[in-house]
Amino acid sequence: MIQVCQHDVVIVDVENRLPGQETAIHWHGMTQRGSPYMDGVPMVTQCPIHSNSRFQYTFKATNPGTHFYHAHAVTQHAGGVFGPLLVKQPLQDDPHADLYEFDLEEHVVILSSLVPSTLIVDLNLQENFTKPKSRFRSHAHFMVNPGYKYKFRVINAISSDCPVLFSIDSHQVTIVEKDGAPVQSQDITKLVILPGERYDLVLNADKEVAVYNMRVKGYHFCQHIHQEALLIYDGAESLKEEIPLAGGKDSSIFHKSCKDFLACIPELKGKPTVESKKELHLRSEIPNFMFYMAYDFTIVNDFDGRVNFRYVLEGVPYYPSYLSINSNSLRVPQFSNISFLYPSSPILSQAYDVTSETLCGTDNNGNPVCTVYTESGFCE
Repeated sequence: MIQVCQHDVVIVDVENRLPGQETAIHWHGMTQRGSPYMDGVPMVTQCPIHSNSRFQYTFKATNPGTHFYHAHAVTQHAGGVFGPLLVKQPLQDDPHADLYEFDLEEHVVILSSLVPSTLIVDLNLQENFTKPKSRFRSHAHFMVNPGYKYKFRVINAISSDCPVLFSIDSHQVTIVEKDGAPVQSQDITKLVILPGERYDLVLNADKEVAVYNMRVKGYHFCQHIHQEALLIYDGAESLKEEIPLAGGKDSSIFHKSCKDFLACIPELKGKPTVESKKELHLRSEIPNFMFYMAYDFTIVNDFDGRVNFRYVLEGVPYYPSYLSINSNSLRVPQFSNISFLYPSSPILSQAYDVTSETLCGTDNNGNPVCTVYTESGFCE
């Protein structure tokens, strides 16, 4: 876990000791204003870090909140090269500081997966607080004292396309931040978290002194996997059976319309911060320009390696930084019918070394104009 204060300068030396593998570290959530070359995307913002080489990342932690770092190669990410990156701010700058008493590092919940069959709920610095009785030690566990309110920082660090459903038995939680940005508080009972998303939740430890299940279940494409952790009230002796909550809301991003019982994530409203109020004169409620980009997937059925995505996993080429859950097909993300291949040189730092033949665009009708097409007929 990396913890810094807002506006600190973060310096990280990454030494690659992976034999025969390149790597790069992405700082997920950092805006990298003034330091775009430190974003950690190989062949886009930097050359990859070769085996037995070292690279120093230096950037300013300008935006507070819950973030995380991870290797930008999906196999390394899935293998454990990731961790929380917390950027703290003074309490007087937190618009939700009055909603909780404690913001503890042992209440960082980071979700990971050994793609695609197992789900892991991890707890950082688990040895730093008193453990309960031995029968609970096989689970990740989170201690609270009755009568207090705690901020929990939940990170979906799963490297594959795996949304999860997060809930705590018998408890509602309050959403106060999403991806490091304060939002108007919203009480919910269950939360759908997509890969890369982070939520700050406030939990009121006002229930019966007991042990409660914290449940994480794969959703949508990976609904067959699940895992539990434990929320343990200090002094608890037994596991509390699940009690369905009356009222409350579920979070949803997959429903076409938002009903009264759903807290629709796209409709969460931001909450002004001290710094945003200072910059209010620079902002307008009406944008000067609006751009719309179509995002969808191309399905490559019966994938046999004919499409060279310039990314190799155990000898088989895959779409870069992406693994398909379905072994018989490959889902390739596209913007405006144009997918992505790594360029021959980092496009940010060595743009003049990237030949125009490898770049795709659109004609006046919005159709892709590319020099290379796959046998499946979509634009690379």
